[in-house]
Amino acid sequence: MTTKPVPSGAGFASFLSVVRSSDDYAAFLEGVQFGVHNEVHNAVGGTMVTFASPRDIFFYSWHAAVDMYLHVYHLCNFGVPLTEDELLSATKAFTKATDTCDGVSGIGPNAKIVQNVVVDGQTIDVADHPTLGKYFSHVGSEMWNYGDVTQLGDYSYSYDLPDIVTQQLLSNSQICPASSGSGSFRGSHSDSSSSNDGAYVVSPDDAGYGYFNETEIPTHSGIYIVDNSTDNSTYAPPSNANSGDYWQWTQTTYDGLYDRFDGDMDLVVQQMHYVECEAFHKAHGIEDFSDDFVQNFHLASSRPICGKKVDEIDAGDVVVACKTDEFKPEAIEFADDHVIEEIKRDYVPSTTTEQYMDSDYYVDAQTKAQQTPVGGTTSITPVATPAATESDYTVTSTYPTAAPTETTSTPAPTTGDYEHKHCE
Repeated sequence: MTTKPVPSGAGFASFLSVVRSSDDYAAFLEGVQFGVHNEVHNAVGGTMVTFASPRDIFFYSWHAAVDMYLHVYHLCNFGVPLTEDELLSATKAFTKATDTCDGVSGIGPNAKIVQNVVVDGQTIDVADHPTLGKYFSHVGSEMWNYGDVTQLGDYSYSYDLPDIVTQQLLSNSQICPASSGSGSFRGSHSDSSSSNDGAYVVSPDDAGYGYFNETEIPTHSGIYIVDNSTDNSTYAPPSNANSGDYWQWTQTTYDGLYDRFDGDMDLVVQQMHYVECEAFHKAHGIEDFSDDFVQNFHLASSRPICGKKVDEIDAGDVVVACKTDEFKPEAIEFADDHVIEEIKRDYVPSTTTEQYMDSDYYVDAQTKAQQTPVGGTTSITPVATPAATESDYTVTSTYPTAAPTETTSTPAPTTGDYEHKHCE
């Protein structure tokens, strides 16, 4: 990895865009899965571009980070712990089975978890596995039971989140509704938290505080930059999370767009994504997915999300509010007022409308999913689950996996079902 550039999808504006533009948990999952998740797999290469990627020890470190991203979405929108009502009904906590996209049913929060494994030639429910069963049976068998990592009984956990996440995202009240004036999510998410003269004290019994971080950053708006010229404006030491050319560039871009778009954060974040992708392309170049990765992961295109953003700009399909050739604040050039007004007038929200996976594979996978036994329960039918790979230890819902939903038998869609791009 020392010889590989950081993938384009790993930029702050890219993650900010996924968080802000995702109206529900399903859209956020898709944005992470087909964005930074895929780009890191492709960049690492080797086994990581195949479905045998769990054989690479880096896989587990990376997927722990991906799981952290998912938890951050909950922290941003709700805080923790999530209530049962939120997990069962709030679309940003969990997608609903009634949601559909291109004929494929969504994942219901009360859908039964299907995780069949083959042991000694026999297919069994993983909950019945003599070794693994305890990890799947003690909390519950429905999807919502596992929706909050702070409510998994003995297996609850929290994250030591990176400073970039805490200082630039979760504490930004313009982005995260769950931001509060307490200065720390951890101090406001658990009734069992102890305190000392108003300062939060980490308790080893406090399994549900959500995350911990050495530096508390009060709630703020915009991008947080350490200013060394004053004594009282800093809450954290200078670091790669709050100082340097990139963050000065990010702050200048954010503030400039915020002023020009009258505080419309949807427009600000959308335009920041475009300009960051363009700057990354000019400064480093955007690497397409390899042929092996596209084939093995059944993708519809070799272009990563930032590559497609740059293609839109080059084709004249989108009007951008600013341009830059490098990540330095002085390199940013904002468009004139006429262009800004045009962007405001013609604004269309960024939505997840693209079929990222190959349509033929998707159809085949759903057909096979309908034929998959579900723990002996005939009333549950998995929908849109990719087919299993052959191995000595086979999981019928191998990654990337969409969970089953309670439904009646659903005819497999044809390729023609995927011709339209917008989902209701």
